Amino acid sequence: PRREGDGVGPRDIPRRAGPPDRGVITRRLALGALLLGASLAAGCATAPAPLRTAAEPEITLIGADTVWSGDVRVDGVVHIRKTATLTILPGTRVVFARRSFPPPDAHEGFVAPGIRVEGRIVAVGTEDAPIRFTAEGAAVPASWDKILFTFSEGNRFEHCVFEGARYAFHSHFSGIAVRRCVFRGNEEGVRLGTSRVLIEGSVFTGNLVRGINFRECRNEIRRNL
Repeated sequence: PRREGDGVGPRDIPRRAGPPDRGVITRRLALGALLLGASLAAGCATAPAPLRTAAEPEITLIGADTVWSGDVRVDGVVHIRKTATLTILPGTRVVFARRSFPPPDAHEGFVAPGIRVEGRIVAVGTEDAPIRFTAEGAAVPASWDKILFTFSEGNRFEHCVFEGARYAFHSHFSGIAVRRCVFRGNEEGVRLGTSRVLIEGSVFTGNLVRGINFRECRNEIRRNL
């Protein structure tokens, strides 16, 4: 038999046949329950609700007729709903913040501030007080994203200047009339798909890729530079 203090280690003690002692089972079960409870508590503490990242665009909805004048700053994406008309008065300056958003999943997504139009925009400036769509700071190409028209009718732009956009216009299944406007220093001036667009008496200059890019459209394009 083993005597106290004889230096025999646990590996030298022969194993007993039969089931383990009930006290050992009880202690093991208690320890297992304690570890399981701690694990579950830790899991609950480290699984917060997903957070909206700072880079995601803020969506501003326009659901009723609205008028812009003076200086208007766009930090995210302004969404003009089907029921609304956005009227922009002569001399207004629409300034898009210099920000970038996570790459979008859809072709029509926004990578920087812009305007999505399902209703309509009526932006009629004058020769002395044009309406300007521009970027915060230097208006280099792709400083802001675009004005995107989707299934939108009745849009009018006269005496407007568009500068520093990725696409000043990007249109799908929409109707737009453009007269005496300037598209300068954009990546593309206008990109049109399956739309009906009148572009008359306007100037396209310094756009990196194309001034006018369209497919499957019924356009009237005349007397432009």
